[in-house]
Amino acid sequence: MSKYLMDQGGHDEAARMARNHTAVEIFRWLQEAGIKEGMRTLSVGPCNPTELYVIHEFTHQPVVGLELSLDRVRQGNESVVSKWNEERKKGLCPIVFVPGNVQDVLPFQGETFDAVVSFRVFEYLSDPITALTNMFRCLRPGGLCVVGDIDGYGSNHEGMPPDLEWTLALIFQTLEERGQFHPRIGRRLYRLFHECKFTDLCVAAEPYHLVAGTISPHEEQNWMQKFEAIRPVGEEILGTRTAYDEFVEDMIRFLRDERTFGYSMFFLVTGHRPTE
Repeated sequence: MSKYLMDQGGHDEAARMARNHTAVEIFRWLQEAGIKEGMRTLSVGPCNPTELYVIHEFTHQPVVGLELSLDRVRQGNESVVSKWNEERKKGLCPIVFVPGNVQDVLPFQGETFDAVVSFRVFEYLSDPITALTNMFRCLRPGGLCVVGDIDGYGSNHEGMPPDLEWTLALIFQTLEERGQFHPRIGRRLYRLFHECKFTDLCVAAEPYHLVAGTISPHEEQNWMQKFEAIRPVGEEILGTRTAYDEFVEDMIRFLRDERTFGYSMFFLVTGHRPTE
C-alpha cells in the first residue's frame, strides 16, 4: 500500500474517517476487545485523532498512531498540540502520530506495546499477512492484538439491477486483484490470526451498514467519495469518463430508492502474542 485508496478521492479523508468512526463506536470496539487501563497502545492507521483520544481515555497510557499519510501525521499532531499543549511543553504529551507503513519495517523496536489495534484498515492492504506479522512483532509477550474490519462492503443489496451489480462486482474484483481494496476481508481475519500464531482468539460480529429504504445524506456523501476514489478503475472498465458518470448516477438512484435493502458485517478479531 504505497498509497491509501481513499486518498485518491480528492476529499478530506481525515474528516471522512472522523464522521465514520465515532467516539461511541470506537469505545464499544475497545471495550469488546478487552483494552484495559495500563496498556501502552499502537493504533495502526489510517486513523483519526478521535480514535487515539478514546484509546488514551481507556488506557491512561501513551498512544502512538502509525499513519501512512504525512499530511495526516501533521494534522494529527497539530490536533494533539492544541488539546495537550501544556503537557507537550513538559514532554508528557500522551499521543503522537508517526509516519510509517504497517506492511514495511516499522519505526519501533520489537516487543514495544501492550496492545496493537487497527480498525477499517485491512480492507485496503495489499499484504495483510505481513501487516499482521509486523503487529505481532511489536507486541510484548502476552500482548493483545485487535483488528476490526468489514465483510461484504457494497456487495449485499437486494434488487440491484443486474448491469449495476455486474459492474460493481467487476470494479471490486479488479481492486482486489490489485491489492487496493478487499470487500470481504472480514471473513479472512480469523484465519490470518491463526497463521500469525496468535493465541486465545476471539471473534465478535455486528451489522455495520444496514440500509432499509433511502440512504441518508451522510451515507450518500460517503458513497460519492468512494466512487471518486475508485474512478480510475471504473473508467478503465467502462471505457470513458461519461460511462462511469452514468454508472454512478444509476447507483445513487438505486440507493435512493425507498425499496433498497443492503447490509454488511463488521468482524472484530482479537488474539494474544504467546508468552513463550
